[in-house]
Amino acid sequence: MALPPYVLAAIGTLALAAATLHHVLRTWARTRALKQLGEPPLAVFGSWPFGIDLVARIIRINLNNNHLEDARAWFTETGRHTVQLNFLGATLIMTDEPENTKALLATQFSDYGKGWILYETLKTFLGDGIFNTDGHAWSNSRHLARSIFSKERISDLHCFESHIQKMIKHIPADGTSCDLQNLFFRFTLDSATDFLLGESINSLDNPNVLFAKAFEHVQDVAATRANLGSWWRLYYSRTYGRDIKILEDFVEPYVERTILSARTDEKKEKNKDFCFLDALAEFTTDRRVLRDQFINMLLAARDTTAATLSWVFYELARNPLVFLTLKNEIVERLGTDTIPTYDDIKEMKYLQNVINETLRCYPAVGQNVRYALKDTTLPLGGGPDGLDRIYVRKGEPVGYSVMNMHRRSDLWGPDADEWKPERWYKSAPKPWTFLPFNGGPRVVSPIFFHFSATNMFFFKNSNFALTEMGYTIIRILQHFSIIENRDFSPRIMKKNIILTSGT
Repeated sequence: MALPPYVLAAIGTLALAAATLHHVLRTWARTRALKQLGEPPLAVFGSWPFGIDLVARIIRINLNNNHLEDARAWFTETGRHTVQLNFLGATLIMTDEPENTKALLATQFSDYGKGWILYETLKTFLGDGIFNTDGHAWSNSRHLARSIFSKERISDLHCFESHIQKMIKHIPADGTSCDLQNLFFRFTLDSATDFLLGESINSLDNPNVLFAKAFEHVQDVAATRANLGSWWRLYYSRTYGRDIKILEDFVEPYVERTILSARTDEKKEKNKDFCFLDALAEFTTDRRVLRDQFINMLLAARDTTAATLSWVFYELARNPLVFLTLKNEIVERLGTDTIPTYDDIKEMKYLQNVINETLRCYPAVGQNVRYALKDTTLPLGGGPDGLDRIYVRKGEPVGYSVMNMHRRSDLWGPDADEWKPERWYKSAPKPWTFLPFNGGPRVVSPIFFHFSATNMFFFKNSNFALTEMGYTIIRILQHFSIIENRDFSPRIMKKNIILTSGT
């Protein structure tokens, strides 16, 4: 016999009440437990429903391509170095505090990671590579990288020379204006593919290479989606799938060739040029692993190097005295023809200053994010003075702004906004205040950027990308006696995965 409607209604009401009570009690218990860990950040943005006011503001900043404003706004308006942003029903903690960054990247490393949201967002692009995984998968990638590159001579510079000479030929000798940033991205793509695959893609001679354009567009989409967090699926790109296929089709023949060579135990000549894929195949012939690690390493070797070189020459063009000082150092040691050695590069102090100062003012990854892998804390940001620890819920994202930390006047002096290579002749920066390529176990990447977490100075350890930067700057300044700025538009910082100039 069917129950009367009023009985069914009563049962439903009781069930709903019980579920609501259960949720309230669980939330109360969790909040109480979290408060035992620390306090929430006092400075909060996003007071309108769903944080619509904050969403509108973020859109405006992104449309203006003003990354410096983006990096600073949350902190300067509150006078705090850790704030909370509420938008679209989600919460984001932002910090530019060195101690918090140290916790995220080192001392509480196991508490924070890429998280499943970021992994799913970037999976079709970066797969299970070193920049998109946590835990065992990340540890395996890191082990592979260290095993491969510990055997090779990163200080061998011959792989750069032919590509640099080709790039120099593309710089007009008659004084015609030239877009150096475009050339730098093509140059580093050529040198990186040569180093990673054993042959260059030759984009300097073929600027319309499909792979290069697809690689750039995929990064644009990936960066936009990553900024949306759990709402990333809302951003649709009509050409994203096509561009991913272009990447796959490009990599596949190299992967197949590498696997065939490894399986047939093809003997390599002892003096054969280093090839990343061949070395990786000594550890695994899994097609997906080879593909994913190549794409991840290409991102590190090509984009961060090209972006930093672009900012170096952006500033040299606007600071002629620095240009002359640097050129004099180079010519006094090497003349205008001598090819630099690794020791030459690392012993040029002013060259080191120029690159360090560029990395301070324009870090390749100006902002980054980690997700809490469990209920945990950050050491600073709570209490009336911001000196108490704060709690972070499991799954909650924490963004850290290296860009703003590098320009804090209390850390770098009243001239922190000015590009001054001479500042590096003074005392060393405090630990965890200079993080151009992250820090801790995830320093980007142990292959290309190998720093000590507490002493991040140029050329303290051998690395690929910083060596390439120094070598390239030397060869260009040996060839040209002057650089002239012809772009007087306001500086634009374009925030993608990598920070580039939008002018």
